[in-house]
Amino acid sequence: YQPFYEGERQYNFGSYKQAKLTLQSAAAVAPLRIALLRTARCASRLQQYGEAMVYYDQLVRFGVAPGEGLVGRGLAWEHLGEPRKALSDYKAAQLYLPDHEEL
Repeated sequence: YQPFYEGERQYNFGSYKQAKLTLQSAAAVAPLRIALLRTARCASRLQQYGEAMVYYDQLVRFGVAPGEGLVGRGLAWEHLGEPRKALSDYKAAQLYLPDHEEL
């Protein structure tokens, strides 16, 4: 799937702004787990935490990668100054990722 692989290449080279755009188009066609996760991470690295939360929330709601989605969303909450919401997501993530070293 060409847009996904191009977005992945851009992400790996640190071109987060371009990777985000490419991965958004890939996720719109087929909400692939990795495309959603990478798009969320690009937005986070660009300090666009509100937008990142949209993608992390999709990972949780669609059950695609709820653990990673909850951890990412928790980090976004932290950056947005919402520690209670972050803690809530981290606690929920423990159910999916019990061995995660940061939880």
